[in-house]
Amino acid sequence: MPNLSGSNTGTQNMVENSNHSVTLSGDMGIRDAKKLISELKMSISTDAKLQVYLGDVSSIDTSILQVLIAARVSAKECNCQIIFKDFNLSPVPAFIASLGLEIDEIGLG
Repeated sequence: MPNLSGSNTGTQNMVENSNHSVTLSGDMGIRDAKKLISELKMSISTDAKLQVYLGDVSSIDTSILQVLIAARVSAKECNCQIIFKDFNLSPVPAFIASLGLEIDEIGLG
């Protein structure tokens, strides 16, 4: 279970990969993007159905949103399905709205 530090707030960030799922938690930002990309690539290439748990995420930035969108696109190309669990409990919908975007227009949710 790798720990990702990088938040100025001292919140521990986690990207945990287990069988058919990736769990994110804490304040996720650009320092976490590389690890997240690595975990998602590995999971997308091996799983037909991947669950990404977002319920324990405290905050995200644009880099993490871009990774999640790119993962959804990559998964479709590999005939893999990504399900974002606890999406509405996470800060992702509010962050998307703060950018002036609609959830449906970027393919998450």
